[in-house]
Amino acid sequence: MRPIVILSSLLIFCSVAQAQSDEFSTIFDVSIATGADVPISRAPAIASVITAEDIQAMGARDVDDVLSTVPGLHVSRSSTAYKPLYLIRGIDSSKNGQVLVLLDGTPQTNLFLGDRGDAWGGMPVESIARIEIIRGPGSALYGADAYAGVINIITKKPDEKMDSRVGIRDGSFNTTDAWVEIPGSFLGWVSYFSLQYQDTDGMDSTIDADTQSGLDTLLGTSASLAPGPISVSNESLDARFNLKKDNWNVRLLYQTRDLGVGTGVADALDPQGRTKSERFHLDTEYSHQIDSWDFQYTFNYLDFQTKNDLVVFPPGADFTALGGGLFDEGVLGSPNVSERHYRLQAISHTVAETHDIRLGLGASQGELYDVREHKNFTISPFGVPVPTGEMVDVTNTAPFITEQDRVIKYGFVQDEWNFIPDWRLTTGIRADDYSDFGTTINPRIALVHEAAYDLSLKLLYGKAFRAPSFAELYAINNPVALGDPSLEPEKIKTLEFGVLYFPFNYQLNFNIYTFNAEDIILFAPDPDIPTSLVAKNVGELNGKGAEVEFIKEFGESFKLRFNSARQEVEDELTHEPAGRAPGWTSYLEGDWKINDGYTVYAYINYIADRKRETGDMREPTADYTLVDFVLRYARSSWTVELQAKNVFDEEAFEPTPISSGITGDLPMAGRSAYIEINYDF
Repeated sequence: MRPIVILSSLLIFCSVAQAQSDEFSTIFDVSIATGADVPISRAPAIASVITAEDIQAMGARDVDDVLSTVPGLHVSRSSTAYKPLYLIRGIDSSKNGQVLVLLDGTPQTNLFLGDRGDAWGGMPVESIARIEIIRGPGSALYGADAYAGVINIITKKPDEKMDSRVGIRDGSFNTTDAWVEIPGSFLGWVSYFSLQYQDTDGMDSTIDADTQSGLDTLLGTSASLAPGPISVSNESLDARFNLKKDNWNVRLLYQTRDLGVGTGVADALDPQGRTKSERFHLDTEYSHQIDSWDFQYTFNYLDFQTKNDLVVFPPGADFTALGGGLFDEGVLGSPNVSERHYRLQAISHTVAETHDIRLGLGASQGELYDVREHKNFTISPFGVPVPTGEMVDVTNTAPFITEQDRVIKYGFVQDEWNFIPDWRLTTGIRADDYSDFGTTINPRIALVHEAAYDLSLKLLYGKAFRAPSFAELYAINNPVALGDPSLEPEKIKTLEFGVLYFPFNYQLNFNIYTFNAEDIILFAPDPDIPTSLVAKNVGELNGKGAEVEFIKEFGESFKLRFNSARQEVEDELTHEPAGRAPGWTSYLEGDWKINDGYTVYAYINYIADRKRETGDMREPTADYTLVDFVLRYARSSWTVELQAKNVFDEEAFEPTPISSGITGDLPMAGRSAYIEINYDF
């Protein structure tokens, strides 16, 4: 479909619903911009809020489905485990460490890779109360990785009014999901418990040629499994228990993931390999007040273990001609790594005349532990696998990384100054001291003018940083990529201007921005190590763009939302487009409450203008348009949904990097259908 189809659909939706002159239902409060709830019109950031009602309306199965509706945010895919890449404003990387994901305010960043990890596996949506997103820097408040943007997933609280609920979903790709939510009390505490289970074989798309295909052509072998299906099965379990009493709030989370490995860790198809993880998360909060000051103390403990059983190259792979050997059972590897994180933070807050002041101090310690690796090969001086005959424990002889730790100490101050009626100046600065690379300081300044009761103007400037991952700092014994302990953090400076207009029955958001990103970490050739690439601070990007969002309500029966984003990112090393991320995205949804409990929801997502990286001679990745429909019937305590995804069976692909062994691009799911049943009690 072309953009004209989207615009035509917009007119169709508008003509279907009868316009009324009711007031716009709400301008949401948002906490992610300042640390406290403020109306989004006054928030010193370009922010979006998606509520549980919005999530239910769109028939989302996973948080990735929800994030794909946000202007300026595109959910792409990595070939490894098909993990999601949250690309904000065109900033793209294979590990996606430039976007900070928070769960109830706690970072989910993986020390080893610098993102959510290969076993992130997404997150089911049934226990989510709201998702808040800021596009733009957030390091002045949140520290590392709040670089291109911040996503805070806020789960349901025990003191929220809600019924108990049980539900099930079944459908395409042998998918079965089930969940239960139970609010109540426990030993005098109000409580909320949820259990969510997901199991799917995943889409049945295929890859025509992979890394092994190229090796077969070069070496005269025939080991490749391509053409063949990708491995995207996913079995996951999420158990949450939240307790609240007086000034205390305690949250417990236990997650497991058992994932297919996508196209394989070496982009050689691997139908047998698995990536498994267990994650335990404890959050405790205590708050109290002394005179005019509010105090909040938090302690977080996060432990997650990742175990991999991989077939790096398939049975029959033969590297003899390159100085390696023949692998009858394939090139096998089992690298496992576990992490612990401890975080302690104290925040104080007061309102004094025209100033709203927030102070914070904190410290965290993260450590890799139980780093182990078994494999049936070694690497020759020429960088090719040599068989050992059986799986060998190389943990103490040739590890891919050694156990490491990182200590961070930080402090921040923020002042919201209402210096003239309807004018608010927010300034803030945060200093982070890292035990492995030193200190970084990141300021912000934001001027918000409420020019009228329904019009806000925002001018924003901020700096942010991304911390080097342990793999970028300390990777060793790797024929492809080695770490460099002297790396500096990536840095970005962003300038934004935004307009929010919300008269009686619609809302219009518009913003423009420009940024400069420096010291980007890339794996580049090193003359002293000819057989491998080494992590270096050599990249620089310049970007600019615009985002617009329009929301209109037609009484209580119909809601229309449209957004579009245009972005240009240039690689300053080559003065060419950075490539892969879409240059243009458009999204349209309509939510129509018909009558007698029936609701129809429609969704159109248009992704376009994805250029290749410099030196990549392939044709640009084709544009695509996805259309989803949801039909919902609610009566008494029952809700039944019929969900149709990609109803026109559009062939959609996400781009692979120039370094990939996949000659084509990554296929997305075709047409699928699901039925969902919920019962409240």
